[in-house]
Amino acid sequence: MHIHRLSPEPPGASPGRLHHSSCRPVLGKIDVDLELRIGLAWIFLPAALTNLQKADPEFKVQSPCRTNPTPGPWAEAREQNADTEPAIPSPGLCIGLGIRMFAGAGRGCGPSLAERECPTSRRQNRLGENWGEQRDDSPPSRRGTGVIGREDVFDPPSFFAQRYGLEISSMAKTLERALARGGDFAELFVEYSLHSAVTVEEGAVRDTEESVGLGAGVRVIRGERTGYAYTNDLRFPSLQDAARTASTIVAAGNHGTGLADLRLSAPRLRLYEPESSSVFAGLEEKVQLCLRAHDAAAGLDSRIRNVRVSFSEGLRVVLIANSEGRMVFDARPLVRLDVSAVAEKNGSRNAGYHGDGGRVGLEFFREAQRPEEIGRRAAEEALILLGAADPPAGEMPVVLAPGESGTMIHEAVGHLLEADANRKKQSIFWDKMGQVVASELVTIFDDPTLPRLRGSYQVDDEGTEPVKTLLIERGRLCGYLTDLLSARVLRMEANGHGRRQSYAHVPIPRMSNTYLAAGEHDPQEIIASVRKGLYAVSYQGGQVEDTGKFTFSLRLAYLIEDGKLTRPVRQATLIGSNMDILRNIEMVGNDLRFGRQTGTCGKEGQSVPVSDGTPTVKIRRMTVGGRV
Repeated sequence: MHIHRLSPEPPGASPGRLHHSSCRPVLGKIDVDLELRIGLAWIFLPAALTNLQKADPEFKVQSPCRTNPTPGPWAEAREQNADTEPAIPSPGLCIGLGIRMFAGAGRGCGPSLAERECPTSRRQNRLGENWGEQRDDSPPSRRGTGVIGREDVFDPPSFFAQRYGLEISSMAKTLERALARGGDFAELFVEYSLHSAVTVEEGAVRDTEESVGLGAGVRVIRGERTGYAYTNDLRFPSLQDAARTASTIVAAGNHGTGLADLRLSAPRLRLYEPESSSVFAGLEEKVQLCLRAHDAAAGLDSRIRNVRVSFSEGLRVVLIANSEGRMVFDARPLVRLDVSAVAEKNGSRNAGYHGDGGRVGLEFFREAQRPEEIGRRAAEEALILLGAADPPAGEMPVVLAPGESGTMIHEAVGHLLEADANRKKQSIFWDKMGQVVASELVTIFDDPTLPRLRGSYQVDDEGTEPVKTLLIERGRLCGYLTDLLSARVLRMEANGHGRRQSYAHVPIPRMSNTYLAAGEHDPQEIIASVRKGLYAVSYQGGQVEDTGKFTFSLRLAYLIEDGKLTRPVRQATLIGSNMDILRNIEMVGNDLRFGRQTGTCGKEGQSVPVSDGTPTVKIRRMTVGGRV
């Protein structure tokens, strides 16, 4: 089952992954809340590891957390096979102490997240010094400071070398160790990430959060089997341990494919400007953006009872090297501003929502009245819902509004066109390549190369340059979204859709910016063609089974009566199967639009930022459910 979150997790948030919360700026009165955070590091130990120490006497199993100050590898080993289920996981326990600060009313300012040297950074500084003492070729004094600057986003290899002692020679030796027990391909994925968030409610700053992530994952592929291990320690011994673990999982007994010399290349695509990431800006402006959105929503109408605004930002710097000699990097900014407004009348309460963002910096929100527009639109939706009726039930024509309805394309079609589901024969499309699966009006793309959109990236998480991928052309299935493994198994080209939530996750095929191409119909003509039906506007979420059956929850819709939009409707559900929907599309508008740049998609325990879009679309008939 796949879940699409329209009110997403913060950029960089990882379920089950520990984050350090520290260095809170002072904003008025502060209450400090100490949280004991317990994370389960699921360590997948397949049958190949049953006699691990017998097979490799040098191997030592290490706890995810140590009692000494130096963090040990937090390793995950897993086996993947196209014909078998994943091995049963056994949990390793990791406990961390985090700090959150809740601010009362007041205004404040502080340095940017990137400029602050947090306790996490100081700990990493000690690691850098210890690492330097073990070697004679230590980089200069910048090593281990843990503070990223604007210049670093253009040269991540130097950043990791100078700050954390990760040299190219160490990366090459790690890949060599990964192939020592057999394998066709090895990969090292290194990540440094920053995330922060500000929450404003009732006109005051209520919460601020910050986290710094650092780690590396090693992957070995042999045939259709994958060994994967990760660590939050970039020192050479820990990387070797991770490589040994991944290698042992797919052990063939012989040395694997030879290692090519690493050749560094910068991303050819220029889709965003990481140097303008909001993490390099001070906190005061971000707070003011939240307050502007809050005031616009709260001041719109006396029936608005509560407004909550969240600003979330992140910067993810990755360095990827593999045994084929490819070494690439990317620095990915991500930001969003969300507003939730609650309206009340005669004891009835309804919530409206709006947000925006993408791979942009603060300049996006500096445009005239953008925070105010986000706030007003959230409040307007809440007010409309106060007077909304309960939905009708039964089969009827449904018109999808442009933009937000891209969620339907994402859920009903996109997941089933990800290559892993098809190589495992879990998708209804696995044997339909080249066949007609939809109306001839349907052409669907997934394009990671669209500038500044939330789902875009300059290289994927396997180091492959992404390409605009045609999935369905005029109703005919013509492509899948592939990662390296699926492309190899299916004998297809890798099209740059291998994505992962973090270094602690193995890459899998994922969507990026998925959309239904524009047609030729005028949107008003489409609405006018419906005598009685439903116009779907905004969504709360949805889910789809591998069988193609899906359910979507609508926050706001309108009745269509005699070709016109009439009464608003709240909390309707759309139920159906993707094949029925695809074949029942009978009109496609010329008004392609992408939805709010705030979406996050969940699959197999991993969340990644995505975007989707659609023009106005008429579906001949769908099942509409009642109030949920």
